[in-house]
Amino acid sequence: MATGRTELAERSERTIQVLILVALYALVAAFCIGVFDLLFGLYRLLTTGRFGDPGAVVGLIRTVLSLAIVVEVHGALVAYLKDGPVRRLIVGVALIAVARETLSFRTAAFGSVRAPVTGALGVGLLLVALGVLYYTVARVGSRPVEAG
Repeated sequence: MATGRTELAERSERTIQVLILVALYALVAAFCIGVFDLLFGLYRLLTTGRFGDPGAVVGLIRTVLSLAIVVEVHGALVAYLKDGPVRRLIVGVALIAVARETLSFRTAAFGSVRAPVTGALGVGLLLVALGVLYYTVARVGSRPVEAG
């Protein structure tokens, strides 16, 4: 019975690896579409004369950060397939995602005066916490493992 379980476990592991490969190629396709969208948006900004519009520029920066998230997720999946370290990559994705969301933070979306301040403090604390976590994971991950 144990060999049957082992075979099922190996089969499920191969299935996961195939699905991760499919996801990797989907991320490559999404990245290509995103680069095209970025170039088209930049072209539109330059031809319409809106390159000085802060909202339009923030939109382009959001697209760049979305592309960075795709690259980081792709790197995490590749590292996972190669049995490499993925913690730093995952924390990096979270850090970029929260930074991306701070660009769309608008105080007008809140009903009271106190709510946007609380929201901004929460996002700021989250960014600091993720930054500290990223630094800690990078430091701990770079140390050699001692045999005990």
